[in-house]
Amino acid sequence: MARAIIADGSFVSKARNRQLAEIRPCIGTNDCLHRVTVDRLAFGCSVNPRAGNDEEPMARPARVKSVVVAGGGPAGLELAVLLAERGHQVALWEKEPELGGQMRVAARARENSSYRDYLAYQSRQLRVLGVDVRTGLEATPENVLDAAPDVVAVATGALSRRPGIPRGAASARA
Repeated sequence: MARAIIADGSFVSKARNRQLAEIRPCIGTNDCLHRVTVDRLAFGCSVNPRAGNDEEPMARPARVKSVVVAGGGPAGLELAVLLAERGHQVALWEKEPELGGQMRVAARARENSSYRDYLAYQSRQLRVLGVDVRTGLEATPENVLDAAPDVVAVATGALSRRPGIPRGAASARA
């Protein structure tokens, strides 16, 4: 429960009010523990960038801006939600037919089922906040110029990679 409360500081009140779909799910990366104890970094959470500062009011912009977020992986999803929560007009463009990026791929593994929960949560947040989500749309220079946003945020994320291990290589066993 401690990690769940770090992932969503309003976990208890949302659960009490039966707002279960609004609870940001913990994906179990243990970032909340390792950042401080292993990596000697400031406290944080993989799915909650406001962890530890949940009660601080979010600054409202002096001027609402139109923003195109290019990339619908975890970073792009989170950025689009944060910008929309602050009151900006947000469009999220993802060149693939589905949102989620490499996290969507990783979620196929049974042990990563919480990744699917997180992506579903973020998709609901985008709908609730009125983010204009467009899949199958690449943020080319021409598309961006045609849209004429005030700001473009590039969150095109990670690429998968294959380790340099030859196919069929057996591991050394003692």
